[in-house]
Amino acid sequence: MHYLINKIMYISGKTLIYIGTNSAITFVKDWITGNYPELRTKVGVFTSITPPEEKREQLDKKIILSTTKSCGAAIDIYGLKVGIILDEPFKSEILAVQAMGRL
Repeated sequence: MHYLINKIMYISGKTLIYIGTNSAITFVKDWITGNYPELRTKVGVFTSITPPEEKREQLDKKIILSTTKSCGAAIDIYGLKVGIILDEPFKSEILAVQAMGRL
């Protein structure tokens, strides 16, 4: 994770990290903000547990943590440069192609 975060910090755009579950997303967000306090306001969570009025704001963050179900088809992320599949099993080839098609 340190390697990934250090690389992400030097990318000029946004990074979307797919993670399998909401609890894993919470764990990763807490780990990032605990180890990199300077990123505390730059990590967004775009999942079913994110209040609807905050979802758009989360997509404006430098690092966006989500599942493929929450951040799948028809979600536009302006400035997205990198997609990382940290822990997200794909149930179909079509879903995998859609997820990577963002980039």
